[in-house]
Amino acid sequence: MKKRALFFMVAVIAIWAALAVVALAQTNAAQSGSSTDVAVVLAPLVAAALGIERLLETLWGVVEMAMDLLGITPTGEKYVAFKTWASAALGIVLGIILASAARLQMFGMLGLHVNAGADVFITGLVIGSGSKFTHDVIGILSEGKRGLEQWRKLTESRRTGQVVK
Repeated sequence: MKKRALFFMVAVIAIWAALAVVALAQTNAAQSGSSTDVAVVLAPLVAAALGIERLLETLWGVVEMAMDLLGITPTGEKYVAFKTWASAALGIVLGIILASAARLQMFGMLGLHVNAGADVFITGLVIGSGSKFTHDVIGILSEGKRGLEQWRKLTESRRTGQVVK
């Protein structure tokens, strides 16, 4: 429990420290003056979405570990549905908070003139909803890694003639 709590604290500090990097990336893009490349706009949004996704995964890990210590075993479709809904809602809230704290304005970075408050709010919505997409991509990459590991074990077992467990 202490290790997970320590990891959680480090993750929160790292995400807030990343705010400076995200804000700097936005400032540099806005100061370039020329037509902004889409990658320059998306980079801070993707970085923020990834940070939120990792924070949410850490939070769920802490919650599930605490539930396990209390003898509560969260299983079933209702729990998965609740976790998905709660993660999406919390991700959007955190995205809006993060965009507000870093004053991220994706429309402003594109050179479009939009009300600053609306720009920050919409940017926060994009970041927060992007955390689910980021989670799905990480899941696909993890499954691909597991598949490659199983493939390696299978080819190794065929080469040596041993049975794979």
